[in-house]
Amino acid sequence: MSNCFLPQNQDALLFKNVEYSVPGLFLFSNLVFRLNEILSNKFSQTLPIKYLYGSPVCIWNGGRLLFNTTKQKFDEQSLLSELKSCISHKIIPLITFSNMSVTENDLSDIIGNFILKAVSDFGGEVIVSNDILKKYINKMYPNIKLHASVLLTVYNERSAKFYMNLSD
Repeated sequence: MSNCFLPQNQDALLFKNVEYSVPGLFLFSNLVFRLNEILSNKFSQTLPIKYLYGSPVCIWNGGRLLFNTTKQKFDEQSLLSELKSCISHKIIPLITFSNMSVTENDLSDIIGNFILKAVSDFGGEVIVSNDILKKYINKMYPNIKLHASVLLTVYNERSAKFYMNLSD
């Protein structure tokens, strides 16, 4: 048996003011919540996870590979439950919309707008990779905080002004 000392309480994380963004929203959320529960019970400390990011099946998610094969169709109750669970665990749900080909016609998507309304209601945030969608969200859902996807910088002019305009 090892005589390894495991840090306790505030010293357990070793770094102060660290916040993590973790993938797995709609896929592994319960695993993340359970991990923090175990750490809390065992070490009186949780991982400082600020964001849990991911996307449900939606035209705006850009065809992201979703490994949750049991949920191929959009389910309103599952979405609301997922967002509520994140908030109850003091983690901000961060929806990823990575479809760079969103057009003006796509903005009327019922599922995408339902997701945005729910995100707005629960205090979630959104990662965008498309200027059209970014402007639409800013106009229709002004209280949603937006994050620029790394993809947003790939096909645009990379000037200082461009980068300054990425944040809200």
